[in-house]
Amino acid sequence: MFETWGIYVFFGAILLAIFLYPKIRKVLRQDTEDEDRIRKSLSDDYLYDPKTGAKFTVEQAVSGQWLSHDNLDRLKSDEEISEFYSSEEQILERLANELKKSGFQYSESSDEEIEILGNTHTLANYDTWFVKSRYISPDASYVVNFIRVVANPHFKQAGFQGFQMLFETKIPDFDGHYLITERTFAEPLLELFVGKDDFAIKGLDVRTIRKGWNPMVLQEMLADFANESNLEIEINGENFYLKTFSEPNFDDFLRLEPKIQRLAQS
Repeated sequence: MFETWGIYVFFGAILLAIFLYPKIRKVLRQDTEDEDRIRKSLSDDYLYDPKTGAKFTVEQAVSGQWLSHDNLDRLKSDEEISEFYSSEEQILERLANELKKSGFQYSESSDEEIEILGNTHTLANYDTWFVKSRYISPDASYVVNFIRVVANPHFKQAGFQGFQMLFETKIPDFDGHYLITERTFAEPLLELFVGKDDFAIKGLDVRTIRKGWNPMVLQEMLADFANESNLEIEINGENFYLKTFSEPNFDDFLRLEPKIQRLAQS
């Protein structure tokens, strides 16, 4: 019996190793690439300002005199992105280039904006977070944030550290407070005890924090997000937030950004 059990354990360990090997290899490859990038940067005679793209000597940095690019909305070349940014930052910079090509403008987050974000339920589950960069749409109707988060141990994303996308816009004349996430198999059972939600969106779970006077209007406005997964939506009064749980990528961005645009312009 014990010999049979040992065989199962042995083959189970082999299968686990086969499953984990590609993931471990990917992490090690990224770490090696980042180490090479840092080593090359340290050997360079110039320092680099990632915001402006300015390159300057140590002497110029000490004196405060160097030629800087004033245009924070300039496009960064692939060579610049590959040389000066970590592997996880490179996708952010390439997404930022696409935003700039579409007329988005880079904007520093104000203290007030940071405070408002800090009061959301969406970011309450993270031990730390900060806004890496912020871009305002051409008509100023919505915002795309790239944020870095560290999840606390009690959250569903326990142990996650990395970048995510956070979209912001406004829903005029709304006064409720709702959290909307991917629907799980347990939700129908929970509804037997706590009652049904104020409104329904296919494939999503709606949690009511404060009931709004017009939830059915909200249901119609959010129909575009039916069956979305791996994200969280928070609506508090006129403020609308959508944050991804996964790290930024072009597939998610190209799918979600048009939906945010339609909502912002509805």
